[in-house]
Amino acid sequence: MTQTSTNPGATESDQLAVAEPNPKGTTPEPLKPYLWKPGESGNPGGRPKGPTYITRLRRALQANDGKLLEELVQVAIDAAKKGSYQHLAMIIDRVDGPIATRVIIEAELDHMLDVAKGVLPHEHYVALIGALAAAPSSE
Repeated sequence: MTQTSTNPGATESDQLAVAEPNPKGTTPEPLKPYLWKPGESGNPGGRPKGPTYITRLRRALQANDGKLLEELVQVAIDAAKKGSYQHLAMIIDRVDGPIATRVIIEAELDHMLDVAKGVLPHEHYVALIGALAAAPSSE
């Protein structure tokens, strides 16, 4: 059920339909036709039977007393020693955890309010996007 706003002086076309709040745990009337019927599923095939991909991967890496895993780790170490930054970064991330990246944007309060209002001048948008693009990525 909806009600209209009671703004005095508003024309009929200016009035907004406002949804009444639902009691907690109930489904709004407009959504009821789209709910699953009793005994019906949104995933009739269900989850595939058998081990998941990650389970199969873990088993493969642990087979032969973890020999494959040790070989893969050695490949990453060798590549890092040869100068592969990606392999070095991966090893450091796994050992020490990834480095947290923070982007600090300094701005005057007036400019922050302009952003919130959506009235920031174009050149400020350009500068803001440039600062964000130049910030180091956390990936």
